[in-house]
Amino acid sequence: MRWFGALISLEKESSVMKQGKMVLLSAYTVFFLLCSVTSYAELKGETASREHRMIYSTPFSKHDPATPAAEQWDQALPTGNGRIGALVFGNISNETIILNHDSLFFRTKKPVLPDVSEHLPKIRKLMNEGQYEQAGRYFKDQGKIDYSYHGSDSFHPAFNLTLDMPTQTDAKEIYRAVDFETGEVIVSWKSDDVTYNRKLFVSRKDNLVVMSFKASRPQSVNCSIGLLPTALKRDELGDGNDVRVPRFPTGRVAKIRLDEVPVTFNLKAKDNYLTIRADYDKGGKYNLIGGPYGGCARIVVSGGQTRTSKLQIFPEKADEVLILARLFANEDADVAMERELKALQGIN
Repeated sequence: MRWFGALISLEKESSVMKQGKMVLLSAYTVFFLLCSVTSYAELKGETASREHRMIYSTPFSKHDPATPAAEQWDQALPTGNGRIGALVFGNISNETIILNHDSLFFRTKKPVLPDVSEHLPKIRKLMNEGQYEQAGRYFKDQGKIDYSYHGSDSFHPAFNLTLDMPTQTDAKEIYRAVDFETGEVIVSWKSDDVTYNRKLFVSRKDNLVVMSFKASRPQSVNCSIGLLPTALKRDELGDGNDVRVPRFPTGRVAKIRLDEVPVTFNLKAKDNYLTIRADYDKGGKYNLIGGPYGGCARIVVSGGQTRTSKLQIFPEKADEVLILARLFANEDADVAMERELKALQGIN
């Protein structure tokens, strides 16, 4: 199986990389994964021209690869292509990867903007007289101007990709890094004389999340793979039908309380494919008007076999597992899901 290496090669040959530009995602908006990452070159026996990596497990770890994996999103390893982004927590036995789409935010119905043109001469007069503070307060002092909406619509994550495997208490030589030349997030370790290696990147060309998981010893990859609403734990899915998520991570973004935004998810696994669809409650306290969002993943196993439950796929005794995922946001879910599944099926 050489898809992962071939896709990486295509990315490195893109015009962006030829010009020496590395467009990744920033660590803050990386929650929403839209901005560029500030890179740090970790030179490990090589010159800066050959290797540009950020090696870490959690922030402030002083690049000690033996420190724990991320416990929350802002400690994770970021990557993305400007439209689709990923945050890799770097857990060995229970990996969590937050995925996101640049068009995914709480769309709300906006109030009609009032006509305030009649007040413009007065404001100009105050400013020309140097009364800037009074000019700034002028609109607030006009009681008949009824407009209280402030801020922009709030971003939120799409869903998680999870990868679980038997607990490895003897894991050593743990390595977590972001490679800024390829956009890869790398997590590797050694257990029972077997070296395990996971790599993830987001293709610009195909708008595709690509994750490879392989081991140095044949038939050593055993895991379970699923999709999960970001607000839920692994054991809270039930049968995957009409899963209510009355809470996002508790907190406030702009004027919206994330734990007050109800979302309904539907998930399933079939053959080697996983799907997830989310629908906002329309209207309500925040006048939400956003369309459905979701995504799908294809699991390709080399040198082993798979079995499928209602919500997860289980590669067994594999040499390598390849995960290919696509996302959509704010569009007809049936049309989008059919399109994205077809795109995954067309990858050979």
